Amino acid sequence: MFKKLSDLLFKNRSASQTVVKNTIWLLVGEGAHSLRFIVAIVAARLLGAASWGIFAYTVTLAGMFTVFADIGIGGVLNREVSRNPDGHAAYLSTSFFLKILLVFLSVLVIWITAPFLLNIDGARSFLLVICLLLASDSFREFSFSVIRAKEKMEQEAVIKTVTNIGILSLGIGLLVIFRTPKALAWAYVLGSGMGALTGAWFLRGYIKTMLTNFSGKLVWPIFSSAWPFAMTALLGTIIINMDTIIIGHYRTAAEIGFYATAQRPIQLFYTLASLIASAVFPIMAKTAKRDNPKFRLLFEKISSAALLISLPITIVGVILGKDIIQVLFGNQYLPAVLAFQLLMLTTVITSLSSIMTNGVFAYDRQKIFTWTIAGGVLTNLVLDLLFIPRWGIAGSAVATIIAQFAVIAPLYVTMKKTNFFLLWRNAKKIVLASFAAGAAAVFLNLLSVNFFVNLLTDAAVYFFMLSLLKEPLAEDIASIFGITKSSS
Repeated sequence: MFKKLSDLLFKNRSASQTVVKNTIWLLVGEGAHSLRFIVAIVAARLLGAASWGIFAYTVTLAGMFTVFADIGIGGVLNREVSRNPDGHAAYLSTSFFLKILLVFLSVLVIWITAPFLLNIDGARSFLLVICLLLASDSFREFSFSVIRAKEKMEQEAVIKTVTNIGILSLGIGLLVIFRTPKALAWAYVLGSGMGALTGAWFLRGYIKTMLTNFSGKLVWPIFSSAWPFAMTALLGTIIINMDTIIIGHYRTAAEIGFYATAQRPIQLFYTLASLIASAVFPIMAKTAKRDNPKFRLLFEKISSAALLISLPITIVGVILGKDIIQVLFGNQYLPAVLAFQLLMLTTVITSLSSIMTNGVFAYDRQKIFTWTIAGGVLTNLVLDLLFIPRWGIAGSAVATIIAQFAVIAPLYVTMKKTNFFLLWRNAKKIVLASFAAGAAAVFLNLLSVNFFVNLLTDAAVYFFMLSLLKEPLAEDIASIFGITKSSS
């Protein structure tokens, strides 16, 4: 039994087993990342909406600039190392030096421009914190690119665990002592720094390679390949974060606090899809063009898995939105409920979009993102500017939904043309089970059943329906763990 578990968690024996192994370790890492959610709950309750809003505003700004400190280099490095495990030295070294340059330039730009961007009272004193957080986050993410390409997600899980335990312990400790948003921000910097150092330790065997194999000839090929990754990351950052910046310009710090409260649970749900996409991307990169039928089968199953996770979460989350906000953050954050319910609708869109993005990248169809991303960014910004002054955080949530639809539509069409796949044929049973869980949530809510009892019952109904309908994807996952024989 121990050997079987060890083989599952630490060896790459087959494509499906490797995906599951990587997903398990990424789940462990994101489980550690969810510790920040605990910090958010404590901070929101201790600081109040306005001070919590100031913290969220400054951390959002740091996140925005982190995109410019990478410009897609991590995605290119992941792809190239996955495709050529034995000949990646020059790519790794050149990417590392480019990363150093980009971090330096990003910090310089922040130092010059941030005083003009930080319009919320009290936010300008966070300038040093923003720069340090950007640098530590950037180098930690660089280590993830190498680790994911090597399909050693157990190392990523360790890094995330160290990072988030540091943030949790330091965050709550400093909050209890000082009760200021700046104290919490310093906890994030220190925790992120601990993670960056852990990542450096795992990459210690590559240090000589990173320092001695720089190739000037690769600079332009890396940049030319990286810009689609950068644009995708920029799009996601704008859609998720730019609204916070615009809310800060037109509205109050308290409203930023409400919106940050609505976003925090949603961001946890977003990570579930990104976990699956990250776990499967190395295999996508290897099979694209070389084995199209195998790629198609994998793509369909992974897309179905994204629906399997996201659809019931979306439906039940919308129905129980008020209870979720009330239980987690308290009555003072009830103004966040409508924005939360609207943002829940983006969970399915984001789940499928992350899979389709990786599929397009695996086929080197990066150029399709030029107009797709430009359209998504423009849609989001224009609608934010139109909706936020009039409808506040609810308007921002609506803008996010429309912008995400504007992005996923061309991705879907592109993948259909590149390697024709069938998604909804495999999703009928998932849809039925999800709506059954939603019906249970509505019924129990009408009876005023306890929130936690309601949630557990909804989950039980969902899995019972999947079993009753004999959903093949669930059977395939069970077969990987040796519970049943595969249906395929």
